[in-house]
Amino acid sequence: MSPTGGASSAAMPAALGQVTARLQSIVGLVGKVIFPAVLAGLAATAVIALALVPWLFHSTGAKVVWALIVFVGLAATLRLAWHRRLLLRTLGRPQFVVDTLVSLNQTGRVRIQELARELDNVKYADKGTRLGGALKTLANVRNLKAVKEISGSAIGFVAPISPRRLLITGYAAAVVVGAVVLALPVMFFSLVGLALR
Repeated sequence: MSPTGGASSAAMPAALGQVTARLQSIVGLVGKVIFPAVLAGLAATAVIALALVPWLFHSTGAKVVWALIVFVGLAATLRLAWHRRLLLRTLGRPQFVVDTLVSLNQTGRVRIQELARELDNVKYADKGTRLGGALKTLANVRNLKAVKEISGSAIGFVAPISPRRLLITGYAAAVVVGAVVLALPVMFFSLVGLALR
């Protein structure tokens, strides 16, 4: 085996280890942000649904609107929960990353080393403290040059952060945030109403 080949073989596991560790850190951060958003979405949907219960007796149309509001709220919340679980089971799991990338050809292996370096420069939008920032962090990973070049040979690697999936999850996040914003005054005035009885 040539010295160059030996160096390449040694660099490959080292680069893979760096990639898995950095991806695990990023996905772990994103997962921590999404989890409370899921709980908040469930709580907000429940608050809004309960507040609208008296309105159900007005007409059949009111029941349809109530069911639609509950369905959209639950669907958006469950979408966030599903995407979080997908990320943790794929990019957040070292074995998945290794199994997906280890079969790449020599050109792809060079990209892995580039990816290890580029992941160091991923910007943690809003320092990962907001839902929108967490999704933007995933988009930052997807937009890395090395990820784009690897995606042709390892489609499964980028599938969890594909533009379509991030777009749908982004819409779900907007619905959840809207539900929480709406639920806060509903809860406040409900409590005021109970206090004044």
